[in-house]
Amino acid sequence: MTTDNNSKIKLVDIISRALFQIEQDGCFMGNSQSGFRGDNPGYQSTKDKVAEWVKRKEKDNDFSMDSYVMPADREALQEKADDILMHFKTMKPSNNEFINTCIALSLSEEDMIDKKFIGYVVAMVPTYNKSKERDQFNEEYKDSDYIGVAGKRRNFFIKLIHKHHMIDHESWIYTFIDRNKNLVKTWVTYDKHDAWEFNVNDCIDLDAYVRKHELNKYSNLRETFINRVKIIENKGQA
Repeated sequence: MTTDNNSKIKLVDIISRALFQIEQDGCFMGNSQSGFRGDNPGYQSTKDKVAEWVKRKEKDNDFSMDSYVMPADREALQEKADDILMHFKTMKPSNNEFINTCIALSLSEEDMIDKKFIGYVVAMVPTYNKSKERDQFNEEYKDSDYIGVAGKRRNFFIKLIHKHHMIDHESWIYTFIDRNKNLVKTWVTYDKHDAWEFNVNDCIDLDAYVRKHELNKYSNLRETFINRVKIIENKGQA
């Protein structure tokens, strides 16, 4: 798909190329772990690669997927790109400046944006994917209920489903489920994180205090927080 203005490009063309690049790399690659470009020599983010591709294609001013996607795969890629664009078009403004910028770009006249906004458009893809993953998670665990009595110690046999690194707090949050898909969370220090060596999907037999029961303010899911954890046995993957 061509543009009439060399400074502008179709949103779906950038989204399509970002989807393609992420698939080629196996994941979305941010601007290095620290968030600062250039601190890892030779590292290229997804945004860097898409921007380089745009620069190479500027001579012809043709950014369609026809030159890099097999005919049999074009319809699915186009559909996914359209879904992502529509996702932001129909979003309500929030307190998140990045999200609001993406919404504004998605509503651009004739769905075209200045090339200086390529980074925002590329980042729409992982943002959309995370939103869908969150929706799926909330649906799967919508019936989660509280476990135990706050302030009381008890046994848990639970499966680790997620580990989230809380860099600002110098710790991790582990999320588990029991056999009834009730959510259990605990804060884990770096020392314990290294010592436990838990992998996602490991089933753990442990004793712990029920610290509190809490309704997640974002998902409205019931969560049980535990602490003073004593590991009995890691039963491994299930």
